[in-house]
Amino acid sequence: MLKVVHVSTTLRGGAGIAAYRIHEALLNNGISSHFVCIDMDIPAGRTACTRLQQLPKPESFWKEIGDKIRWRLKHHLNVFLNKRDYCINEFNAIRLAFQCEVAGLPFSGHNILEDPYVQAADIIHLHWTAEMLDYPGFFKHNTRPVVWTLHDMNSFSGLFHYKDDENRNSAVAARLNGLVAAIKTTAIQKRKCRLVFVAPSGWMKTEAENSRFFHGVEGYKISYPINKEVFFPNRDVNLKRTLQVPEANIVFLFVAASADNYRKGFDILMAALEQLSVAVTLLVLGNSENVHEGNLDIRRLGTILDEAILKDYYSIADAFIIPSREDNLPNVMLESLACGTPVISFDIGGMGEIVKENFTGLKAKEINAIALKKVLEEFIQKKDQFQRSKIRDFAVEHFSEELVARKYKEVYSEIAGKKFVEG
Repeated sequence: MLKVVHVSTTLRGGAGIAAYRIHEALLNNGISSHFVCIDMDIPAGRTACTRLQQLPKPESFWKEIGDKIRWRLKHHLNVFLNKRDYCINEFNAIRLAFQCEVAGLPFSGHNILEDPYVQAADIIHLHWTAEMLDYPGFFKHNTRPVVWTLHDMNSFSGLFHYKDDENRNSAVAARLNGLVAAIKTTAIQKRKCRLVFVAPSGWMKTEAENSRFFHGVEGYKISYPINKEVFFPNRDVNLKRTLQVPEANIVFLFVAASADNYRKGFDILMAALEQLSVAVTLLVLGNSENVHEGNLDIRRLGTILDEAILKDYYSIADAFIIPSREDNLPNVMLESLACGTPVISFDIGGMGEIVKENFTGLKAKEINAIALKKVLEEFIQKKDQFQRSKIRDFAVEHFSEELVARKYKEVYSEIAGKKFVEG
């Protein structure tokens, strides 16, 4: 029986949640799977999930002498001995000037190859690995097959995780970004292991295939899974009243870890809603401390981790709005569809592929408040035409755990060169 180990920096955030859901889907379908992360605390109820373990590194006399010499050269003579040192120093010097969601280097003090679950695995399944994966060390020493699920663009980019962040910071970080990209490319291209990547959206797959990082690397498209037993429509006719949401208003839902995240486009949504002439209630899930309500009826619900409660808010919304400027395949979109709630988005990334006009939702063709306002008005006029039961069926058909697990089994069997035997 092939053993798979998933490596992800965290269980949290969109990427961490998606990575764990893939792991959980495999477990629920008879596949030997383990999950390794560097979170300080692992929430209760997580199955086959541990924090990265590393062996202590023995210190030698000559290593201690070498470290002292390197310290003197770097700190007194300002001489950088290698690209790693240069990148770290340059990054620390300019990072406060960045305007981005997240940025990082391809180096890490962690060695995932020392973890006993990684050592026992037949296949290493990488996910979002910021601050966890040391590109040069890992690809130099690992010889086991690697499957890499791309949750954003950082695996085949330099410092940043999406193109817009790279473009907005080019004046500050262009040289360092180029050097980091070159280090990553060299590490991947000189690897000793077989490597394939998996993209949750066709957009991400195309972006990865067109990058020099994954030149000659085979890619697959496999969507994220959604547990249909957790996310489903709540048909309670009194649910709005129970949740204290105005029953006469149009109810829109926005979900993000933080409404301040520029990529998630909450500012565009606010500008669009302010132009509507009908009574609308906007439910905001996530950190929204800096949201200025103006004349809008905004209900700040904070961060909700209980999926049973999340399901209820999806169920009472007339539509879920995801106005991202860039995005892959947001978990929240799949959650909404599984609850039978139509999605309104821009025609980009994974949303552009999944939001089917007048079926699973509506799409604005341009990324601005005027275009979004027009689509919101269109939705309000035809909201009763959307058949929530068929939206739910669509989600179950395309994103079920069974389907995703089967597709990953096929990839694992191919990369391991042997038939996958279930446990």
